[in-house]
Amino acid sequence: MTASAATILQTVGTDCGAAEFHGLVVAEAAVHPAKESVSNRWLADQLGIPESAVNAALIALAQDRYKAAKESLEEFSDFDLRLELPEDAAAIDDRFSELTCWCSGFLRGLALAESARGLIDQPEHQEMLSDLAAIAGMMAPVPDSEANEGDFIEIVEYVRIVVLTLATEARQR
Repeated sequence: MTASAATILQTVGTDCGAAEFHGLVVAEAAVHPAKESVSNRWLADQLGIPESAVNAALIALAQDRYKAAKESLEEFSDFDLRLELPEDAAAIDDRFSELTCWCSGFLRGLALAESARGLIDQPEHQEMLSDLAAIAGMMAPVPDSEANEGDFIEIVEYVRIVVLTLATEARQR
């Protein structure tokens, strides 16, 4: 049995959760389409841990997530990117909370990627990035309801469209 992403991240001493980590990795894959993998140094920097804390399980987790993200963001993919969020059976509040973490990780990944400067500074991307920041900053509890479930699905789809837009733009540069 393999350890969960949350367990691996906790073991290396970071407070970064699985959804936030996935957002970081997807941001890296989106802005560096030609890059084949993430480095130990990148992992340490992104997670705020010493490079010596980067272990084989973390490297395997990162490479797996990075490869999947790259494949789902490629030009001829069906854009099947799945955000690493709790399953549909989880409470909507828990899923939305993890979506805020995912967006936070994605935005942090963009902010830390020097090559993303050209994307971040584009006026046509500013509104989308502001939307992601607003999602990342949401703190209010989300009660279970059909309306909130529908809204959640739409928000997740919007986040995916933002990621695809930025990845496509990065690929064209």
